Amino acid sequence: MEQIFSQLEGKIAKEEFQQRIKEKIDEFGGLLSEEGAALIVAADLGVDLQVEKSREFLQVNDLAVGMSDIWLCARVTCVSAVKEFQRDSGTGRVANVEVMDKTGSTRIVLWDDLVDFTGDLKKGDIVEVRGGYVKKGFRQGVEIHLSSRRGGISKKSDTDKDLPECKTEYTCIQDLEEEMADVDVAGRVNQLYGIREFQKNGGTGKVASLSLMDDTGEIRLCLWNDKADIALTLKRGDIIAVEDGYTKMGLNELELHSGWRGRITANPDVNIQELPEVNRVDLIDLEPGRSYNISGVLSDIGEKRSFVKSDGSPGQLASFTIQDETAEIRVVLWNEKADVIDSLVKGMPVLIDNGYAKEGMEGLELHISSLGQVTVHEEFEPEVKIFNLKKGPVDIKGRYYQGELIDESGRVQITADDSEDGQLIRVKGVYETEITPETVEKIEEEFPSLESLLHPSRKVLADVQEGEYVELYALVKKVLDCGEYKRVNIDDGTAEVMGIVFADIQEGEEYCFYARVYKGTTGKEFICYQYQVVEAEKEAFDVIRELEGLMEV
Repeated sequence: MEQIFSQLEGKIAKEEFQQRIKEKIDEFGGLLSEEGAALIVAADLGVDLQVEKSREFLQVNDLAVGMSDIWLCARVTCVSAVKEFQRDSGTGRVANVEVMDKTGSTRIVLWDDLVDFTGDLKKGDIVEVRGGYVKKGFRQGVEIHLSSRRGGISKKSDTDKDLPECKTEYTCIQDLEEEMADVDVAGRVNQLYGIREFQKNGGTGKVASLSLMDDTGEIRLCLWNDKADIALTLKRGDIIAVEDGYTKMGLNELELHSGWRGRITANPDVNIQELPEVNRVDLIDLEPGRSYNISGVLSDIGEKRSFVKSDGSPGQLASFTIQDETAEIRVVLWNEKADVIDSLVKGMPVLIDNGYAKEGMEGLELHISSLGQVTVHEEFEPEVKIFNLKKGPVDIKGRYYQGELIDESGRVQITADDSEDGQLIRVKGVYETEITPETVEKIEEEFPSLESLLHPSRKVLADVQEGEYVELYALVKKVLDCGEYKRVNIDDGTAEVMGIVFADIQEGEEYCFYARVYKGTTGKEFICYQYQVVEAEKEAFDVIRELEGLMEV
C-alpha cells in the first residue's frame, strides 16, 4: 500500500487517500480488497502506476495483480446468478463469469449495470474484455473486475484466437453419479417441497427442495441460499436447466445441488415429454407428516387475520374447508398465501398442490406455505342461451310461446307453426334478428315451466328447491370475476347460496335475481341471466301492497 501511495505524492494527502480507499470498499459492499480499492483511487486521480499496459490481447496466464486496462479474449465456461447487496449509496449487484483460453482460466467479476450482460450469455460464448483491473481472487487465483466506469465486456460471434471448445451438454438424470461437479441437467419440475431456513456460522441460510424429472428419471434438486427464492417462481411442469451443479448422496438417494457457482435458467432449448397428470389423493387417505396434491370443493371460507411472528415480523393466515366425496378437511394458508382467500367463494372447485398434512387443534389439517399452490379449477361451461345468440348457425333449447322461443335469459322471435304454447323444443337453424328453423325437435327434459318463465314466483333462499325458476331478493356478499360471468355468494337472511351470474354486479348491493336453482357440489346453487337492482323505496311499496292484499282477503 505504501508503494502505491508513494506514486501519488503531491496528488492527495495520505489521510484523504486512506479515506477514499475506505469509501471505495464500502461502495462495493465490502467485496473489494484494500489493494483493489487503492488502484481504483489512483486511476480516478489519473495517475499512471507504471503497470505495463499492452494494447495486444493478453492470455490468462499473463494476468497479474495490479494490471489495468486489460484486453482479453476467452471462452465462457460458467455464468453465475446475479447477487444483490447493500451499500451506503443503495443496492449493488455483482455476477461472475468464468472464462478460459488455452493457457488457463480466470473469473470476470461484473459490477452493477454490467451484470445485465449475463442475461444473454451462455456456456461456450466468446467474450472480449477491454478495461478493468486485476486483483487477487478466489483460491489464490486472479480475477478481472469490470464496472461501467472501468471497462466493458462484449460477446463475439467468432475470433481468430485459438480457444478451447466448450458447450452445454445436458446429462440425463439416469446417468448422474455421486460426486459429479460442474454438471448441466435439464428437466421438468415435478414437485415443490418447501423452503427451509437454517443457522450457520452466525448467519442465516436457506435451501429449497424440489423434484426434477426428465425422460430418463427423477432426482431431488436443492437450491441453496440466494437461489432458494427461485423456487417461488416455479410451478409443476416448468422446464429449467441447472448449470454447473454438483451431486451428492442425500439421506436415502442421490441429490443434485446448485450452490454459489452456476445458475438456474428457465425454458432451455430441450425437448422433454409432458408430465403425467398429478395423482390427487382422496381426503380420507391423508396422513400427517407428508405433502399431498388434492382436489375438492370449498364448503366454508374463514377470515384472514394478522399476527406477529416470533422474530417480530408481521405474518398473516387464513383458512377454508374443502371437501371431496370421501371427507372434509381444514386448509390453512400462511403469510403471502393467505391473500388467496380474497379470490375464493364457497362452492368453488379448487386444486391444491404441495399441501403439508399435520395435526391441528381439531384434527388433521392441510397447510399451504410458500411453495404450495391453490388453483381455481373452473368446470362451468356456459350454455347457448337467447341472451348470447350470435348471428349465424344456432342450436338452442327453449319453450315455445306465441311465436317466440323463451328461456331463462330472454326471448326471441321464431317461426315454428307446428309447436304448441309451452312446448319444450330444440331448434337448429340460423339466427339473424330472429331464428329461422331448419329443424324443430320436441324434447322432454328438466327445464323451467312456461308459467315460471313468464311469472317467476318470489322465494327466500331457505325454501327454494332444485329445478325451480324463481325471483331471489338477496344481498351480494362476494363477487369473483370469471371473465364471461361472475361467481357470487348471496344472502337474504334465511340462507347463503353460491351462484353464477351473467352480469356486472357489485358486492354489498341488493338485487332481484331471476334464477334457476340446481343441485351443486355443496348444496343448492343457482344460475342467473337476468336481474334488477333493488331500490329500497320500491321494495317497501311492494311489501305494503302485499300486506294490503292479505287484509282484503
